[in-house]
Amino acid sequence: WAGGESIPDPRTEMSAISSGNKLYIIGGDDESEEVTNVVQVYDPKMDKWSTSPPLPIPLDHTGSATYNGKIYVVGGFIEGKRPTDSVFIYDPTTNKWQKGKPLPGPRGALTADFINGTLYAIGGVNASHSPVATNEAYDPKTNTWTEKAPMPTARHHHTSALVDGKLYVIGGRLLGNGIQSQINEALSNFNDNEMYNPLNDSWTIMEQMPTKRSGIAAAVSPVDGNIYVFGGQSIDGAFNNTEKYNPEINKWTTETPMPTARLGLEAENVDNKIYVIGGKERFPGSSATGANEIFTVSNSSRNISN
Repeated sequence: WAGGESIPDPRTEMSAISSGNKLYIIGGDDESEEVTNVVQVYDPKMDKWSTSPPLPIPLDHTGSATYNGKIYVVGGFIEGKRPTDSVFIYDPTTNKWQKGKPLPGPRGALTADFINGTLYAIGGVNASHSPVATNEAYDPKTNTWTEKAPMPTARHHHTSALVDGKLYVIGGRLLGNGIQSQINEALSNFNDNEMYNPLNDSWTIMEQMPTKRSGIAAAVSPVDGNIYVFGGQSIDGAFNNTEKYNPEINKWTTETPMPTARLGLEAENVDNKIYVIGGKERFPGSSATGANEIFTVSNSSRNISN
């Protein structure tokens, strides 16, 4: 682990996307626990932050993905933790945001990933703040949403990662937002790992993550092709866990923990290093952090078949 320059405006429950060898931090909750539309851009080579045009509206708990150089921000919560169906698209070449076709229904605390040119928006909570297993696919060419096979397990505050055209949805929790007790929320954490194959629109149950966690972040390292899962919400506040999943052999191992325990964080790979960004150090309470901790995967951990 190493340290990078902290986010100028500490954030939690934001989106993070790597595009053009830069890291975009989008929306989230600020140090006052107010939802924000601020977008900041990190240049790993310069170890410097800059400001980009803000989201059209303040949002947190969004899903995000990138395709053809554009960044898609999907769903999330508006002020008052109300789920939204909004889709916003940012084009770095024009430096502008535009509206995309809305989700079929409002969802927050979901994940979004592009697979072969199709955007998959999975899980989260609906307008009633009930966890859902919803899996909806957006085709940018036809500008249409289509319902796909739902996850085996409804959840929110999960994470996802794409390896070899297959999407792994990991962790999360079962209780809806609005539960007043931190202990009750954390006790609803789980460690399910379910793999979606878009080729036949099917799900497969994979080996469970070692630790039951929600509010987590994941990134795939091109060095070894494995999925690394960081942090999360615990009964005591936050995890510093780093756990590695090898999709080739369906096996988890424990790695060096993060220097700073955090939940509601993000992780993205840029130039073969994983940047673990933001989050909050405790819950409940206002504790958004600007932490920027950099995880380097050793070449010695490369999968034998890679």
